[in-house]
Amino acid sequence: RKSGAEVAHACGASRLTEQRRRARHPTALKPGSIWTKLASLLFLIYFFLTSLVVGFPVCVCLWILHMFYDNKRRWLLHRWTTTWAYHYNTVNPCIHCTTLAGLHNLAMVHAGKPVIFVANHQSALDIFLLYGINAHFKWVSKSSNFNIPLIGWAMSLNDYVPVTRGRKESVVRMFDHCKRHLAHNNPLVF
Repeated sequence: RKSGAEVAHACGASRLTEQRRRARHPTALKPGSIWTKLASLLFLIYFFLTSLVVGFPVCVCLWILHMFYDNKRRWLLHRWTTTWAYHYNTVNPCIHCTTLAGLHNLAMVHAGKPVIFVANHQSALDIFLLYGINAHFKWVSKSSNFNIPLIGWAMSLNDYVPVTRGRKESVVRMFDHCKRHLAHNNPLVF
């Protein structure tokens, strides 16, 4: 059990860390402030409009192209989806600094070898950040995500792998789908 002094010191250290972060990013919005809420609302509007007007329509055009070229990997479509998703990290005013470390460990992916990534993500932001690894891969995602307008539809066009948790037949279909992707050297992200 921590004493009151230790708890106060820990809270003070937390405030100090927040002060250091703000010193590095002086334009950072304070969590919970009216400006943060306004910025989040504007970002959501931007997210929806860019997905509707640019993101998804380009996905459809590239999917049509992939009907005649590279239908098994859909590399160009995934490349567009990566650009579309990762750019939100640069325009979101609530995300100030992200660093991708360890990219040198992706040599097998860039060599075209089948690889399986298992990511224990903590938030939806992690999904957008993972697109920053600049590598070709296919997502394994819960089936309900494929029903999200625009985003889920783009996942289907990319031939990402749906799975319904707790349903044995869905898990079997997911493994069959994953085997096909691995046979075509498509890395997978669980």
